[in-house]
Amino acid sequence: MKKVKKVFKCISKFNLDELYELIKLIEEKYSIKTKMVEDEVKENIKTSKEIKNITLIECGPNKISVIKLIKEITGLNLLESKKKIDNLPQVIKRDLEESEFSDIKSKFSSLGCKVE
Repeated sequence: MKKVKKVFKCISKFNLDELYELIKLIEEKYSIKTKMVEDEVKENIKTSKEIKNITLIECGPNKISVIKLIKEITGLNLLESKKKIDNLPQVIKRDLEESEFSDIKSKFSSLGCKVE
C-alpha cells in the first residue's frame, strides 16, 4: 500500500496533459480501455485552458483607483478591497472566461498594476 500512496503522490502533481499521457500508457500496457475517463480528461483539459483567475501582483501608483476597481469587480466593500491590496499577491476573481479575463486585466493594466 505504501507504493501505491507514493505513486499517487507523484501523479497528483501532474498537469492534465501528463495525466492523459499516463492513462494512455496504462491502457496500452494492460490492454484496457477507459473511454469514459479519456473523454472526461479531454474535457477537463479543454476547460482548464479556457478558465483563468485574475491575480494582482503589484498595485502601481494609483492605489485608491485600484481599490475602487476591486470593489467594482468583486462586490467587496472598500475595507475588504484595501486588505487585498495590502497583502499582495492576491487572487481578485476566479474562474473567468478568456474575454472577461482580458477585459479585467486591461482595466488593472491601465491603472499601472501588474496582473496575471
